[in-house]
Amino acid sequence: VNFICRGDVDFLEFMISVWNVCTCRVDSLSNFAFDMYDLDSDGELSVPEIEHMVWEFFGKGGGGRCLEDATKYAEQRGGAMKLNAFIS
Repeated sequence: VNFICRGDVDFLEFMISVWNVCTCRVDSLSNFAFDMYDLDSDGELSVPEIEHMVWEFFGKGGGGRCLEDATKYAEQRGGAMKLNAFIS
């Protein structure tokens, strides 16, 4: 994103980034979001990674039902959620 390499993002760079995200297909955005929160790049979202993702969306301690459902789903499957479950 930082094409000029000054250590900050100027308005044009910001707008290009927004354009890139806004014009992505839903499946591309899902893959992007999964990769962004798969912090250890193991191809799964662990319960702590799921918590981190939900808290980013809803704030620390927020997202009650969403967090509950996602962690329960992961725990029933060995403590992780794979990409195909994330995007479905």
